[in-house]
Amino acid sequence: MNFLTNDPYIREYLKQAVKEDEDSIDIFNRTIRFTDSVESYAINQLLGRITMLKHVDPVAPVTVIINSPGGSAYDALYYYDQLRMLKIPVNAVVSGCAMSAASIMASGTTGKRIITPNSFIMIHEVSSWEMGEVSKLKSRVTQVGRIQELLINIYAAHSKEKDRKKWEEVLQQETYFTAEQALELGLVDEIAV
Repeated sequence: MNFLTNDPYIREYLKQAVKEDEDSIDIFNRTIRFTDSVESYAINQLLGRITMLKHVDPVAPVTVIINSPGGSAYDALYYYDQLRMLKIPVNAVVSGCAMSAASIMASGTTGKRIITPNSFIMIHEVSSWEMGEVSKLKSRVTQVGRIQELLINIYAAHSKEKDRKKWEEVLQQETYFTAEQALELGLVDEIAV
């Protein structure tokens, strides 16, 4: 692996990443498979690998293949913001499913969002499993509403449908998009053949 970088820290990280999870990272093709739920540990691992590949070559794109049942909207927003801060082109490939929070991860770099023919994207309104005192629940409901607004903004920014009201309607129920429907709406840029 010496030919990849002269930085001993990155070389060690590469060795460890490959050793721990040989099936989820292909260093030579700059491809990472994300097949976990969207939660802090998995997202931090993914961002660590993307950052490491950025240090090896700061301009070459990284491909993230997504097959995820979704998870935390907070962690999806964290991933979304971090990718934009890293300023590295990321090809997002949905292969299987990108459900719920994983649909935000699939936004990737516009022009480089791909879906395989038999895959789908599912979106729905933000949900919460909160319990507790009424005063605390009110502030949590307000926060969930804010998260919903952020997600609507992201869907509107990264699709052909710019009308926020339409996205509010779509998000009122679980909505499944086939590869063709996702392409038509502009959630992805192409269907892989």
